[in-house]
Amino acid sequence: MEVDFLVIFIIILAVFLEANEGSLSALRDLLTALSSIIIGMITYKITFLLSRSFSLGLFAFLVSALGVLLLISLLFRRREKGRLSIINRIGGAISGFFLGIGASLAFLIILTFFSPLSVGEAKLGNKILDILPKIYYLADLIDLPFPMLKNPYAAEWENWNVQFRERINFSRLDKSRCIQCGGRVRFKGYFRKSGILVSPLFICEKCGRKSDGCQTFEGFHKLYGKCVIDVARKRVLLDCGVWENGKGVVPKGRCPVCGKELNFHE
Repeated sequence: MEVDFLVIFIIILAVFLEANEGSLSALRDLLTALSSIIIGMITYKITFLLSRSFSLGLFAFLVSALGVLLLISLLFRRREKGRLSIINRIGGAISGFFLGIGASLAFLIILTFFSPLSVGEAKLGNKILDILPKIYYLADLIDLPFPMLKNPYAAEWENWNVQFRERINFSRLDKSRCIQCGGRVRFKGYFRKSGILVSPLFICEKCGRKSDGCQTFEGFHKLYGKCVIDVARKRVLLDCGVWENGKGVVPKGRCPVCGKELNFHE
């Protein structure tokens, strides 16, 4: 409940401040925030593509986003306001509401790293966190290569060190091949599982097997940098840890990525 009160406070504060600024100033603040994020993302993508460095990309994002905020604040310095009309204040309050939602989302994401349990119990907070999948759709649309944690396959956890890799555009794995039956899978979208964890969902059109992409030949290559056949040769039954099917399987057929095929006499 404490988290929800903080979220409500952030939203009310943003509404109050922007209502006092008036609709034009509030709209400018909203557009400034959006512009800084968009330009920051573009700068990040260009920097990453040129350097292949997540750190340089993040630095470029921060510099460009803050630069836009500073530039616009200098160009449009606040002037003393006269008496604001009710309509003007209402317009400012509406813009403030959206700014408050954005600020609350950022607050909740940061808080999750320090107190995931309190965020998980926040009803309003979880409603706001449901915005997260839409950010993934946007990242797919502009093909934004932000970093994501590189997860090893289950058997490799013992020797694993924290590593990051380029984000996978999961929407491009639509119609990949299912490892159980060889049928085509359909990308059903992104879904928030818990906290800030967002996972893609794929369902095989033929056998109905679900996964985050790991139960497809192409997806396994993307996620783990190896063929699912190599893992199966270690006598491992495969299932998805995110979207469990309740049944581990052995991949059937030839991998369309590397051409490997499991020999059941191995």
